[in-house]
Amino acid sequence: MKQFLFFAVATLFGFAAAKPALAQPSAADLRAAKPLRDTTGWTVKGNFGINFTSIGLSNWSGGGNNATSILGLLNFTANYHSQTFSCDNAVELGYGLTWVSPDPNARKSDDRIIIISKTGLAATENVNWTGLLDFRTQFTLGEDYTKPVGSDMRKLSTIFAPAFLTLALGAEWEPAKYMSVLVAPITGRIVVVGDPELSQRGSFGVAPGQSVLAEFGGLVNFQLKRDIWENVNLATRLNVFFPYRNFTAPIVNWENIIILKVNKFLNVSLAGDLIYGVPVTNSTNLLQLRGVAAIGFVLPF
Repeated sequence: MKQFLFFAVATLFGFAAAKPALAQPSAADLRAAKPLRDTTGWTVKGNFGINFTSIGLSNWSGGGNNATSILGLLNFTANYHSQTFSCDNAVELGYGLTWVSPDPNARKSDDRIIIISKTGLAATENVNWTGLLDFRTQFTLGEDYTKPVGSDMRKLSTIFAPAFLTLALGAEWEPAKYMSVLVAPITGRIVVVGDPELSQRGSFGVAPGQSVLAEFGGLVNFQLKRDIWENVNLATRLNVFFPYRNFTAPIVNWENIIILKVNKFLNVSLAGDLIYGVPVTNSTNLLQLRGVAAIGFVLPF
């Protein structure tokens, strides 16, 4: 938990330090922050990106191994906005592989399927009654590479093991076009472990031998996406689920990314993800951290 608090404080400090001018907003900032309701109708956007990294060493005194990695990312959004109704839909797909010499076999570096749908009915100028669907799983087998090949404990996860489904009803406050806060006191969270082997181990919090864990609780969802400098965009998404059966044991998902746009087709990105409260196979640590720095090619559509 100390690691989580350090990560949270450090990230929030970074947000504040990144743009000190926020303490004294300009007239343009004030106009941008005015909570005017979006009535653009349908807007469909997407982009596909490929990131490559390669390390080559020969007689290098510092040691190390040759390594090559590739990461593919697909983001797609389809949003509808009218004066009284909104529907925001997003699909995020990512998959990455790394080859470390002398092992000829690829190791997974990223694997995600995220589908988010949010529907809102206007309550006031900047408050919506909102329903949220959040679904997450992965494409392929996840392995603990510290375990020998053929070991029963090598398998960590696979498609629909786990799968996380969150359904929430509440009120969303949008003080600005780039920020929203959803408070949902009516929230259901379902964990699916569709693999018999992982189910028998009781992976991801399900009872041993069971394939589904259902919980009822409350959800707080915070989203922010805006330019912090010219051609530098920050996006953060924080989900905190409080199960009513154990309100002091929240489930946290926090995703952050900073993108520097070099040009229309090339960017540099720094991403950091945090998960807390989800039991992981072969571990008693409830904190998961992931960081990625990448230079990549992006094709918008």
